[in-house]
Amino acid sequence: MVSPCYIKVFTSKVCRMAQVRSGVFILWLASALVFVGSFAGALHPFGDSLAVFRPYLAGVFGLLGLAMLLTGPRRLAVAGVALTALGGATMIPPATDDGAGGPALTVYQKNLLWLLPDLAPVVADIRAADPDVVFLQEMHARNRKILDQLAPAYPSRHYCAFRTVGGVAVASRLPVVEGSQRCVEGLGFAAMQVTGPAGPLWIVSIHLHWPWPHQQPQDLATLRPILAALDGPVLIGGDFNMVPWSHTMAEIRRASGTRHAGFPGGTFDLKHPLLPIAIDHVLMPEDARLRSVEQRPALGSDHRGVLARIALP
Repeated sequence: MVSPCYIKVFTSKVCRMAQVRSGVFILWLASALVFVGSFAGALHPFGDSLAVFRPYLAGVFGLLGLAMLLTGPRRLAVAGVALTALGGATMIPPATDDGAGGPALTVYQKNLLWLLPDLAPVVADIRAADPDVVFLQEMHARNRKILDQLAPAYPSRHYCAFRTVGGVAVASRLPVVEGSQRCVEGLGFAAMQVTGPAGPLWIVSIHLHWPWPHQQPQDLATLRPILAALDGPVLIGGDFNMVPWSHTMAEIRRASGTRHAGFPGGTFDLKHPLLPIAIDHVLMPEDARLRSVEQRPALGSDHRGVLARIALP
């Protein structure tokens, strides 16, 4: 005869296992909905807000999928792990190309931080990197003098006002095409056409607002026709406040005829150094080749710089 106590203990263990299985499944289902939502930026800008966190969402979803393999249902777990792998593939950086291609340009992208206490380290880093083109954002009244400090090496310059955090600018040692300067005040858009080693080239500095529920969707709607109207190859640097795999960045690339010059990694720490997000980018013409891309140090800013070497067609 089976002891009632044994039956009670066995039943309680079964109940606990069922509760664990249900809890894991509910967490897995919730993480699946959020992870899949990070691909829905084309349907609603909230999807792009989730896309910012896709690397972390993929990690949580994948770990819960592994837990589901132990607790069941296993078919859903396998499907979830496969979905995690497919989603992770969207975040793989493009490879650098070989040495083929035409003349190479070096470009330097930097959000200065409008409260930057000392310009000297940034100026020294730009001079050390010796780029052909410089993209700058958050140029407040206190740090706009960086353009004057760079003027001897970069005589072609164009500044455009943004809103509270300061304007955006492009600077280059390449000669500017007279009358080509473009400015959209408040949007964070400054562009000019220069004569590069392979012919005319638009260089554009962009600073977008934060994603939904902030103003980034409106920025994108304004920006697309402006970029599409630029005739000829385009080179862009900016603080987009958005990750490379988002719908927003895909629309910007499509409108400008560009592709990412690599993924330089997390350029901004979201409230904590353990939460870096990749929101500072260089975009190059689709038929250009990427020789190299690297991060530059923060140098007093809250953004790390990006340095890319690009071979134009």
